Amino acid sequence: MNKDCIRLMFVDDQKNVREGFAAGVHFEDCGITEFRMAASGEEAIKTMEHFSADILFMDIEMPGMSGLELNRLVQKKYPDMVRVMITSHASFDDAQESVKYGCFDYLLQPAEPEVIEECLKRAVQFIQKRARERKLLQYASLVRQNEYEIMNHTVLNLFSRREEDRASSLELLHRFGIFLEPSSMVRLLYVVSDDFSKADKDPFTEKEIWDMIDQSLEEVKIGYPLEKLFTVNRYREFVLLFFNSDGKDVDLSQPLTHSFYESLKVKMSPMKISVYAGGQSTLQDVREQVHEVMNAIEENITHESRCLLLGGGTQAQEVRITDLSESVKRWEKLIASGQKKILENEIEAYIARIVDKSTSKFKDLCELHQQLTHVFLLYFYQNDTDTSDLFTSDYTYQEYMDSFKDVESLRKGVHFMLSTVDRVEIKNTDVGDVERAKQYIVDNLSLPVTVKDVADHVHLSPEYFTKLFKKETGQNIKEYIILSKLEAAKEMLAHTNISVSLISIELGYTNFSHFSQVFKKFEGVTPSEYRARVKEEK
Repeated sequence: MNKDCIRLMFVDDQKNVREGFAAGVHFEDCGITEFRMAASGEEAIKTMEHFSADILFMDIEMPGMSGLELNRLVQKKYPDMVRVMITSHASFDDAQESVKYGCFDYLLQPAEPEVIEECLKRAVQFIQKRARERKLLQYASLVRQNEYEIMNHTVLNLFSRREEDRASSLELLHRFGIFLEPSSMVRLLYVVSDDFSKADKDPFTEKEIWDMIDQSLEEVKIGYPLEKLFTVNRYREFVLLFFNSDGKDVDLSQPLTHSFYESLKVKMSPMKISVYAGGQSTLQDVREQVHEVMNAIEENITHESRCLLLGGGTQAQEVRITDLSESVKRWEKLIASGQKKILENEIEAYIARIVDKSTSKFKDLCELHQQLTHVFLLYFYQNDTDTSDLFTSDYTYQEYMDSFKDVESLRKGVHFMLSTVDRVEIKNTDVGDVERAKQYIVDNLSLPVTVKDVADHVHLSPEYFTKLFKKETGQNIKEYIILSKLEAAKEMLAHTNISVSLISIELGYTNFSHFSQVFKKFEGVTPSEYRARVKEEK
């Protein structure tokens, strides 16, 4: 029920009483938005079939169905309706029955308008309070039903840069009975599976994976006094935050963590997984752990399965692959001379060196991607190739720009760019395709022609054809189709007496209203207004 819409019905067999009630009460001041009257209980029941009253005032003494009978019937059929009995003869029995069947109030006639208004205001307040309480119950139910999602969001906010987000999460956790403090010692454990984070269709659901994680933790006896919170981050990685219920350090030894990894690896087969355990810190400094683990995940550029316990305090000497500048000069010459196969082999060999020898694999892969992008774009620029036409929905610009993240993605990006070198040269595009497309549109104005229809006619993909049409005409193909139809419509409106609805059908519009909206959008007037204006000008 809309709290701003409260409906009232008044039932009394005496006309003068009904008229006095209607004239004397200030309904709007009481919060009443709609009001109906009935002369009998029977008429009231019939009216309720199409008028859902929230408040019912009814006289007890009426011929036919009495107010008491009406009250019993309404209480059974419309239990939420607030009911008020009115009578000219005070009777204890009547009052008792009214209370028995849940009446809100019992008024004696004649009642002053002020008394009635006071009763109405209380009834409206009761209805609004009841609605609020029901919403609160629904909210509580929603919290119970969505406990996982709420907990997931709450734990994620513990890693936020914003202090107010972290404080809000701690407050909510306290309400859940989880007493974690900024000074509490914590340790993170990440379970990462590229098969899950990147798959269109997951072998297991999120809940199934959490169940398997719980089972493996139980098997290797990672439990009390350790407690855990859990979440899934934006990379679809499973994150567990361990803390000690007795306030002591969090003990996750290498053997214990490795046993957990081996157990979970079996359960999640055939999915490949890796487990990363961060070094211990206070909750206040947990973002340092997050960065430590995320760096380790990035370094796994081949996505091999592994178990890594971080925070040991030792740092290996950094080994970088540093001869990239000389390689880039050679690659520029190879691509210019058309020796793509040799170039691809050399790039693959360079990637292999990063995987085998670099201790900063992610950094080196990023630098390689950056330099390769320079090589490819320089080639396209020198050959007057429009780079915006290189990418399609099958392989997008964003996919290529993100291909620095791992070895397989970079290989795919390199293969795409090399296959594009000889395939796309916009400067030699056949302009005849555009002219044939225009003629096809003109020949099929009576059909609901789409961009795909036109592209299919000239044997090009919709994405490529859209860019080609824009380049050659300066117009958007969708808009060109619409404008072609509108030109034909204007011709018919100006020189024929065909009705607007028939013109819309003639031009392939199945919805007359949609045709009128499109016409007005481009012409500034409706079809009928355009026809009238042309006649006036003549």
